[in-house]
Amino acid sequence: MTTVNQHTEECPNEWQHRFVEILPEIELKLRLAFCRLDPEAREEAIAEGIVHSLLAYIRLSEQGRAEVAPPSALAWYSSRQVKRGRPAVGRMNSKDVLSRY
Repeated sequence: MTTVNQHTEECPNEWQHRFVEILPEIELKLRLAFCRLDPEAREEAIAEGIVHSLLAYIRLSEQGRAEVAPPSALAWYSSRQVKRGRPAVGRMNSKDVLSRY
C-alpha cells in the first residue's frame, strides 16, 4: 500500500528558493530607487535594501503570508528604510558617538 504525504508545511529551504527567484526584480527596483547616489554609495544602499527585503520576506514566510508580498512592495519598503538610515541588523544606539541615530 502506498501512502501519500499530505504534509503541507514547506521545506525549510523553500523560502530561500522563492526569494532567489524574486531577487532580480527586487534588485532592479532598488537600483532605480538609488539611481542618484554615487556608485559606491549606490551599491551599499542596494545591499542594505536586499537585506531589509530578505528579513521582511523571512518574517512573512514564517507567518505563511510570503505570497502576498510582491517583489516591488518589498523593494519599496526596504528602500524607504535605507533612505531613513535604519540599519538592517543591529540596534540603533543614541548614546553611541559613531551611531547614525
